[in-house]
Amino acid sequence: MKSNRFMKLIAIIILFLSQIMYAESFNISVSPLYDGLQNFYRVTVKGIYELGDFQIGGDLYVTNDNMYYDPAHYKFYFGGYFNVKEGFVKFNWDNFTIKAGRFVLEDFVDSPYSVFISGAGISAPSLFLTYSSERLFYHTQWILLSKNVPEFNHPDRGVVFKTYGLKIDRIRFAFQDSVVYTNRLFDYEYFLSPMPSFLTQYTLYAYKPFYQGWDDSSLMGFFTDYLSENLYLYAQILIDDFNMNRFYGGFQNPDKISWSLGGKIKTKVGIFGLYHAGATKYTFEPRAPETGYVLFPESIVHLKDGTRTLLSEENYVGFKYGENSLAFLVAYESNIVGGSLNLSLEYVISGAKSYSNPWQDLVSTPEYTHLLDDSELEKKAVFEASYSIKALENFEIFTKLSFTSIENKLEALPGVDGEGYVLKPTDASENIFSFILGFLWKFDLLEFF
Repeated sequence: MKSNRFMKLIAIIILFLSQIMYAESFNISVSPLYDGLQNFYRVTVKGIYELGDFQIGGDLYVTNDNMYYDPAHYKFYFGGYFNVKEGFVKFNWDNFTIKAGRFVLEDFVDSPYSVFISGAGISAPSLFLTYSSERLFYHTQWILLSKNVPEFNHPDRGVVFKTYGLKIDRIRFAFQDSVVYTNRLFDYEYFLSPMPSFLTQYTLYAYKPFYQGWDDSSLMGFFTDYLSENLYLYAQILIDDFNMNRFYGGFQNPDKISWSLGGKIKTKVGIFGLYHAGATKYTFEPRAPETGYVLFPESIVHLKDGTRTLLSEENYVGFKYGENSLAFLVAYESNIVGGSLNLSLEYVISGAKSYSNPWQDLVSTPEYTHLLDDSELEKKAVFEASYSIKALENFEIFTKLSFTSIENKLEALPGVDGEGYVLKPTDASENIFSFILGFLWKFDLLEFF
């Protein structure tokens, strides 16, 4: 058995070496870092193979940051775990781009607070097709949320995200929509049809011969942005549910809306950025336990010794702080003493939220729109300062200092009657100091052949 594995490894190495000889470039980067205050390490290796319009990319790391626990490899990775953040193939052909694999998800607006696709840099198995011309652009993307794993007892879940856009000089306008579906991993019609997903949902849910019988969850919205040489501005809105009864009378169901706006300006002394976003209570929440706009309908991560709450930034597909929150960010970037300096100050206010409980602890739909009306709220302030400098042409040294202060920290607590979990503000407070030192080495592998 071991000899067979060895021969397979040799065959893979020979195939690998034979293929890179045909590449135009094969860029590799290696980046180890250590946090002296939090006492963890991370070693990241990235690679991009390019041949004409074809790319193969990968991004993997090993760390002991205690965010996750891998019992099978705990000792092998010095108390840590191994993770593949990206592994994809990409092909460009005229105005079309196709990308498939696992990769970091991105929205169309350049913002840390984008509301359709999180700006937190989450990754997931995905497939997208994009068309872009001088005047128009269209994007359809499938995202795998979670598979039916017996340990979690969830159904298969997925998302299809679409963007329909128009370009006028330096300005873009676009309609965006997403649909969360369950009990299948990939929905061909949502992905392939150019119709907005909410129309496809209405068609498939009606009692017709091709009736599917699943109550999917759709979200829709718009963005506009402006880009010039020195200025970028944007505004984006997502509507999970809008109270039309205000115009007709009757039960006043909550508006479920998320918004984001901001931009950055380039000046002689550096680049300044200002961003704001928020989401009303119940936005992104599920109609049923599995249809929330999150990667996993789970709230707890099991570690070697105990558990921890799955953070909003790790789990929301949309706005990274999720429902019932407001966020503000000021950023600055400049070239100083031959290096790059980045500063940021962020303030976030969050109330209760849930990845899997419809209406949190309530058993029926609440009335009127709610935002931060909880008796307690989490308040989080984050300051970050990073500096990087090139020691050699392909060698960079970087450092990062951060301080996070959290009051009334959100913790996952069992919901009503023990069903699911709700993230609620607690009496706990926390101050987190971090100081990272590392280096980045980039090279073209073809230079060695």
